[in-house]
Amino acid sequence: SAPVTTMKRKAEVEGSSTIRYLKRRVPLKKKKTRSVNYIVQAPLRQPLLFRPYRALGFVTEPLPFSLIIHNTNTFIVTSIGKSFQCYNSDHLKLKFVGPTLDHKIRVLTADRSNRIFAACRNLIYVHKRQVRLGVFSGHNKRITHLLRIGDLLISIDEGGTLIIWEVTTASIIGTINLPDTLHVTALLHPPTYLNKILIGSEEGTLQLWNIKTLSLIYSFNKFKSPITCLQEAPAVDIVAIGFANGQIIIQNIKTDVQLCSFSLKSCPVSCLSFRLDGEPILAAGTPTGKIVVFDLEEKKILLSLEQAHSRVVSIQFLPSQPILVSSGADNCLKMWIFDGAKDDSGARLLRSRSGHSGPPSGIQFYGESGSDILSCGGTTADSTLRNTCLFADHRNKELSQGLKYRQANKINFHKHRDVLPPISHFDSSQLRQNEWDNVLTCHESWSYAYTWNYAKGGLGRYRFKTTDPKFPKSPITAVAISSCGNFGYIGSESGWIDKFNLQSGLHRGCCGLRTKDAVLQFNSMLCTVQSLAVDAFNKILVSAFLDGSMIFWDATNMKLKKQLKLSMPLSFLRIHKESSLVALVCDDFVIRLYDVETHRLVRRFIGHTCKINDAVFNADGRWLISASMDKTIRVWDVPSSRQVYWFQVPVPARGIAISPTNEYLATTHINNKGIFLWTNEGHFSNVYLKVSDKPQMVDLPSIKHEEVDQTEELKDSENLENGVPSSSRDQESDIQIIDGDAAMKEVQDNPQQESDDEDEDEEEAVGDGELGSDVERERAQEREEEEKKMIEEEKEKREREERAQEKEQDLCKGLISFSSLPRPTWLSAINLETIKARNKPKKGLEKKKAAPFILATTQSAQPKFILADNQKQEILPDSSHLIGLSKIICSPFILLLRTAHSSPKPDYGSVVEALSKMSATALDFEVRTMNVEQFAADKKEDSELSDDDDLLSFLDMLLESIPSNSNYELLQAVLNMILHIHGDVLLRRPELTSRVEKLRELSRYSWVHVQSLFHKSLCLLNHFTGVHL
Repeated sequence: SAPVTTMKRKAEVEGSSTIRYLKRRVPLKKKKTRSVNYIVQAPLRQPLLFRPYRALGFVTEPLPFSLIIHNTNTFIVTSIGKSFQCYNSDHLKLKFVGPTLDHKIRVLTADRSNRIFAACRNLIYVHKRQVRLGVFSGHNKRITHLLRIGDLLISIDEGGTLIIWEVTTASIIGTINLPDTLHVTALLHPPTYLNKILIGSEEGTLQLWNIKTLSLIYSFNKFKSPITCLQEAPAVDIVAIGFANGQIIIQNIKTDVQLCSFSLKSCPVSCLSFRLDGEPILAAGTPTGKIVVFDLEEKKILLSLEQAHSRVVSIQFLPSQPILVSSGADNCLKMWIFDGAKDDSGARLLRSRSGHSGPPSGIQFYGESGSDILSCGGTTADSTLRNTCLFADHRNKELSQGLKYRQANKINFHKHRDVLPPISHFDSSQLRQNEWDNVLTCHESWSYAYTWNYAKGGLGRYRFKTTDPKFPKSPITAVAISSCGNFGYIGSESGWIDKFNLQSGLHRGCCGLRTKDAVLQFNSMLCTVQSLAVDAFNKILVSAFLDGSMIFWDATNMKLKKQLKLSMPLSFLRIHKESSLVALVCDDFVIRLYDVETHRLVRRFIGHTCKINDAVFNADGRWLISASMDKTIRVWDVPSSRQVYWFQVPVPARGIAISPTNEYLATTHINNKGIFLWTNEGHFSNVYLKVSDKPQMVDLPSIKHEEVDQTEELKDSENLENGVPSSSRDQESDIQIIDGDAAMKEVQDNPQQESDDEDEDEEEAVGDGELGSDVERERAQEREEEEKKMIEEEKEKREREERAQEKEQDLCKGLISFSSLPRPTWLSAINLETIKARNKPKKGLEKKKAAPFILATTQSAQPKFILADNQKQEILPDSSHLIGLSKIICSPFILLLRTAHSSPKPDYGSVVEALSKMSATALDFEVRTMNVEQFAADKKEDSELSDDDDLLSFLDMLLESIPSNSNYELLQAVLNMILHIHGDVLLRRPELTSRVEKLRELSRYSWVHVQSLFHKSLCLLNHFTGVHL
């Protein structure tokens, strides 16, 4: 009845608003679920070949982050578009990622109960970690501000409507319609001010409101500049106010007295934060990316962190720590530590997490493992070269340009801007990463190409410049690294190509359209080198020019080998080194494949209707994947020369790359900062490809919380009062979405439903009388029916397993199946003597001086042990002192073997299972101690063999088990051990020799049959693929 009461209270306060929240459902008895009508956005159709996997490189959007303080741990919650993610402040490790919402998050806040509130348009989504607790709907316009005060939530929209929500009961307490002349820019709850909030406006007014009485308490004197931010101080009644003109005022709101003020010289203040470890320090962030720290005692600027971000969005000091957390519009989250003395005026970067601040222009998998991606920024605001790890976000890093800062004066660069221009193209090689620079980049409208060292994570030693005598300052437009990693090639806008040694930085050769070997007419506007590539053997250098020329050069002496002229400009080329194929992309939207060795056109792919942005071969060279401005990504099959698959994305792909293992496809898209991963379904399973007339519409991948680090989970400090479960395991099955209006209407139509839970409890409590006996009888019948169903289900399950085993046996008929034992188990049984000899101690064991005191001995000159009565054995004077081997107490395994051998229809399955559970030492003991001879006392008749002949029984077991072709390596190891230990006995006894000959024929037949199948499969594979194995 609690939700119904909440709905009634809500209807009295705000009849036009709607609240959707979650209620815990106690399943006492099965009952009909209420029908709820709500709109669910249908997911886009998934592709067949490439499925969305996850997005990488998203750290934070240009929105203020929020802190969750739990005991001694602090967590940072940031917004990433339509979702949010949480970092641990200790090492900035990603802890979890929230679910994807319907719209982009505009405001984000959190509380100490691990609840996260995200405002999207006019809705407020409430989550606890990744689980949604409810959705608050009451605003008619977009929400701009959120504020948490205990169990209350304050929200303000663009229309000036302020709503007070009670989170625990999911109800609206009150609504305030702010004046139309008040445009809210800042919201704050002063500490110790019960039910009071401060509202700052664009008009420069500051007001104090009571959210309980819904009235204005006090209006402060109007300021001359718009208020941009408010921040409470550790001291009571003190508030810092930031203004658009760069002024910062420390105000006592109790006495309305200005204590002090600071100025940032006409630079707007975007955020403020007080230090919370006792030091009188105030930090301010600006839209220009600068963080300024003030000393409140001396009233002066303590230090200034220049270029901390492209635009500072939010800063906060951690509780009781000299650490400042800052976020900016550059997709970066940083932690600054003030670990020096106050007079030192220093703060250093402690740790950071960052991604591209703009859409990446190029992308390439680095190394053979396929776990790292190199990407470059292609905008003026982002000229970085970054490494992104697919599986560990804390391994992401930006390759430093620190060396370049020291060279800024030499190249006439201004220190206030990025040192290097945006990267237009890059190439890398993993072979020499630990010896010298192995990454080469060229930049937009820049006459230098730079080397980078991936292992050191920064800029390298050399920068290369064209040696063109007529155009020495021609910009570099293309780069390539040889397959051996020793040489780098650069191509200029004037058509000149140079070769440099990456180890020494020396020039090793040049070529171009104006050399003696080239016969094309020179035109400085059309001779731009568009792309370069080197084959697998470092023999041929392929170059593409803007005028339509594709030239093959000798990569050693840089001389012309072959020259091809096309009638349209060339965009770029991509080479597959193993197959010696080069894909040439032209401006007519056609992809042409050429053979590097024969210089002939071998394939032509036609299909794109707009400019082709990028193309890449897969690892084996069978597929060519291309992305175009028509928003499609197409897969071309090279052997069949046709398109086998294509799909369409919402935003055109700018760059694509496929992992060396063919597991993942990585894409970058226009106006997107992240890197998007797609799984190749053809790598993990068989996929039937059928090309349709229309491409499949596929949404871009989103960040998934299943892939992030969750080793240190946030502990639930309290549960919601309305019974929402705190365990994510229970929430999936015990939550129910309820629409407020639908629930109210249903309650009015059928008031009796308010007491459904009470009626069910009363029915459960009935135990006496006629009604009670009927209930018990019904329950007994239900239990019997359930038991019958369980028995039937178990029987059906057993039958299915037996049928599956029969099918597996039919499928594997004629093949050899190995046991599931580890390889050292049966391999040690074969080489046990070698292992014992190697592990034999050099010094023998010393004999004990006296027997243990617990054993009783006789009192005589030569003490003897006293045997128990059951251990004494009476020896007759006229009988033999030799005891027959069959009378010795044998091991359980030998008893099991004898029992199976003596049965009319021997079944040795239990014997083989016992063998599989033995260690190598135990198996050796059983083989050595078994009865291998027949004594006269153990024979009944000459024609009959004794049942105690264990060696014969063992051979019979192998004769029955080996033809089944199961546990093949185990049985062969046991047979090897028997032949090695009891070889002399086998040769001496004819009945055993005949069995050994049969075992030899059976083993030979099994292996010869499987070997013939191997040869046949390899022959067919060699015939159809043309690969010699």
